[in-house]
Amino acid sequence: IDVGSLDGVILSGFPGTMTAAWQQIGRAGRSGRKSLALLVAYANPLDQYFMHHPKSFFGASHEHAIIDLENPYILSGQVLCAGAELPLDCERDLEFFGPSLPGIVAAHARESLLGKTRRGWIYSGSRRAQELVGLDGGSRESFRVLSGGKVLETMDRSQAFREAHPGAILIHQGEQYRIDSLNLEARTIHATPVEVDYYTRPLNTVQIRVKTCRMRRSLPGASLCFGDVEVTEQYTSYKLLKAETMIGIEPLDLPPSRFSTTALWIEVPPALAGELSRQESDLAGGLHGMEHVMIAVMPFHVLCDRWDLGGLSVPCGGDSGDPTVYIYDGYEGGIGLAEKGYEICEKILDTARMLVNECTCTTGCPSCILSPKCGSDNHPLDKAATLLLLSLVSGKMSKKSEESLILCP
Repeated sequence: IDVGSLDGVILSGFPGTMTAAWQQIGRAGRSGRKSLALLVAYANPLDQYFMHHPKSFFGASHEHAIIDLENPYILSGQVLCAGAELPLDCERDLEFFGPSLPGIVAAHARESLLGKTRRGWIYSGSRRAQELVGLDGGSRESFRVLSGGKVLETMDRSQAFREAHPGAILIHQGEQYRIDSLNLEARTIHATPVEVDYYTRPLNTVQIRVKTCRMRRSLPGASLCFGDVEVTEQYTSYKLLKAETMIGIEPLDLPPSRFSTTALWIEVPPALAGELSRQESDLAGGLHGMEHVMIAVMPFHVLCDRWDLGGLSVPCGGDSGDPTVYIYDGYEGGIGLAEKGYEICEKILDTARMLVNECTCTTGCPSCILSPKCGSDNHPLDKAATLLLLSLVSGKMSKKSEESLILCP
């Protein structure tokens, strides 16, 4: 296709970021003539938000791009790859890699991944350095997906457990593969080509332990924190689905996956939780819905995908033991997403509140509080409680929330 001659483009759903949307729109009209762009909205929160707020689409600035130069896991991989290209000098190269360079080099040397030479430290591992480093995360646990003796792709441990567990249907370059086995010691995944009319979705449980709270401030109706956490994910089973209808469920026997990352969390005070109880609202369903919709709208404000984030809502959490909603970076060490979310949390809450308030469904749907990545199968969820909670936390009562308070004196 001669892109320069295109007069129009059709966006099949919002691509996830404003940057990507305008990049796709910009493929038309390059010859200087007027052009047309159509966005066909899907039933997901951001698409529907723009259907209700078209001015936000045309007037929005690009998202905040986050670059975390100090993530030790990402930096570790960069040092490894650099040593495979040129010898490293711990004094000379401090300006490029920062003060943690000597410690990272020493750690790699202990694992026989870097070796000392007359010219400096060079890569000395048995595999190509690039095979140990993922482009989309900091983990060095790289799993190879094999089929017929060929390597289809590589993925980190988290992605392997989520997308390539035994029994999963993996899509690679438009082709279907059934995962036959996952060898944790060899870090290999064996797959067989198939043609099936169903797909799979894993279910998991998440636990979060707060290690340190780095920052804390007040929202109109709650406390907002940012800090370091340890996340434990346990994949317990997977569903077989056909057109979103479950046709079966199978157990999984995988070890828990633990990683340290950064998170923001909102601690709901007892008075606010008591208000939800007084309104006969489901607090757990409201917390869960708030977690979902905040993750769904964060890509409107921060350059990321909802799959880059994880979340958890608990009746007792944080430092206070109060009901808490966590949103964490899905990458070891964190990549700055939750930290930016902490800075602009009021904007995220406002967008989330408007989205839920304007959705025409009654109990919750994929356009507002349902999430395709929910490990607990979207239970429990309560749309009314979600809206009331968002309104109380942000200090901005919507009309529906005010009516709810009036109807339940």
